[in-house]
Amino acid sequence: MKRELHLQNLVYGVAALNIAGETIKEISIKVSQYFLDFLESDFKRQQAPRRRIILQNESGFRSATRVAVYPGLQHNLWQIMGKRSEGDPTLKFAPRIYARPITNTLRVIIKEQVQALTDDNLLSVRAAVFADAEASRGLAVENPEEWVDRIRLKLADEIRQHVVAPLLALLDGPLSQQSYSVHDSIYSAETELIEIVAARLDVILPEVLSRFLATGENGELIELLESHLALDDVRAEVLSYFENFMAADAFLEFRDLDTYAMTGEGLQLYLYIGQLKYGGHAYPLFYVPIEVTRGDGGYRSRRPCRRLRAAH
Repeated sequence: MKRELHLQNLVYGVAALNIAGETIKEISIKVSQYFLDFLESDFKRQQAPRRRIILQNESGFRSATRVAVYPGLQHNLWQIMGKRSEGDPTLKFAPRIYARPITNTLRVIIKEQVQALTDDNLLSVRAAVFADAEASRGLAVENPEEWVDRIRLKLADEIRQHVVAPLLALLDGPLSQQSYSVHDSIYSAETELIEIVAARLDVILPEVLSRFLATGENGELIELLESHLALDDVRAEVLSYFENFMAADAFLEFRDLDTYAMTGEGLQLYLYIGQLKYGGHAYPLFYVPIEVTRGDGGYRSRRPCRRLRAAH
């Protein structure tokens, strides 16, 4: 039996297809009757429908993704399914076009944890950067640019250790539960957060370090560390980052499905429409095979068959 990979759409807005109500009614009655006959049969003598909705296979690979959690993608799919057009209808997939933000509850938790940051966290960063700049100043004569880069790396490492790492440790649980891929996981957020927190200081730091190296006067460096690594600014920048944080991206899920389909033997992508649940299993009502064209900017999914097929 040919194995199949299922891209399912667990949606019930059949009216969005713009198909006559009587036609939908007739199709629904026939499909429902089939499932009713199956449910009322003796399972020892009757075989279950061969098409089942399976989100993860026995090897642990994701074999399906839920479309309903991405409202924009769900809407566009229904538009394509209901539109009469020449040629094969297509849908473009690209990063962050169809993404799912974090929940409001988690947003509140993040805000509380960010507000829990204190000036002590930043004081440790300032002190470590200043101490390293003073201690290593004598070594900077031979290669000043390398010395400046060293201090900038020290700044990033101290921000990671005293600001970002403690914050992410508190958010690790709730964020990891919502994130789908490594790209959107809590650990991937670390690098971006370090850059965001350090950005205001890092832009001016090389210039101030150059003057400190030339004159030995440290007053300007101390003032810069205090003014450009202030608590209120850091809190605002971190909160702004999480306002746009995406818990999941449909493109990444679809990419993994397509990769799995390419590496497996005899696998085919399908769009499943509607489902019935019984005995711990989910069965699709209708299915449509889809083809994928890969490009630099993402994927283009094509529906070569313009007819819905009942999942008998």
